[in-house]
Amino acid sequence: YLITVRNYVDYFNPRNNGRIIFIPLDNLTSEEKTQVMDFLQANSLKLKIRNYGFDGDVLVIRLLEVYHSFTIEEFNNLINTVIGFLKENNIKCEKTCIYCQENNSDNTILINKIKYYCHTSCKDKLDSLIKERQEVFAKLPKNYKKGLMGAFLGALLFSIPWIILAVFWGYAAIFGMLICYGAYQGYKRFGGVMTKRAHLLLLIPLLFTIVIAHIIVVIITLYQADIPINVYNLLVVYSLPETREIVLQDLGLGILFGGLGYFSLFGKMKADLDKQING
Repeated sequence: YLITVRNYVDYFNPRNNGRIIFIPLDNLTSEEKTQVMDFLQANSLKLKIRNYGFDGDVLVIRLLEVYHSFTIEEFNNLINTVIGFLKENNIKCEKTCIYCQENNSDNTILINKIKYYCHTSCKDKLDSLIKERQEVFAKLPKNYKKGLMGAFLGALLFSIPWIILAVFWGYAAIFGMLICYGAYQGYKRFGGVMTKRAHLLLLIPLLFTIVIAHIIVVIITLYQADIPINVYNLLVVYSLPETREIVLQDLGLGILFGGLGYFSLFGKMKADLDKQING
């Protein structure tokens, strides 16, 4: 059996921290999965398991490590108990190749940080294919200019809810996340190819639009208060202690939520890049 152990860290809720165990199994039947789940349910307290389940044919076990980590003895007992149950019930790992699904694998490979069996020949073929695709991808036009134009338009379009809510409600910084989504969709709609450079390029329309939307809100607020709209009065708003803290706080929150939106989409952008390169 191949066993992969990964640490999970949740910075927002440390109670979720702990290790996760991944055990790939071969062509499990629904009855075998039910058998494993029933066993883990019956022994979850004794083995200190937080939760468990199957991702395809991969058994996933999350350890209960809220207040203290497993000792070596506790961890070994968990592994030995689970593997012992699998062996006793003839739930085997036949060294099936993750690529061709044939047995007698002679190598292993990490996919999404989980170890699987594979044939060296299958792995070499895939590596060669990926290399060819990377070379083709490197020669493709990336359409950065068109993509960036679309990102600006998308961000500006998605900034409209921010402006409307900020004017009538007084607080809409959370919509900075929506502006990020608009920039991302605009970039793709205008034919921009997702690359590592594109990840950074999307920050430009994101930050620009957040600042512009914020200034527009200030201008509308001045208009509603019958205050002449000019550069001097804008500077006064951003310089007087009575107003500066409020407007800069709102701008800062907008940038913060925009950044959160950017990082929440980072996995999606990386997946798009991997899909274009690796197929």
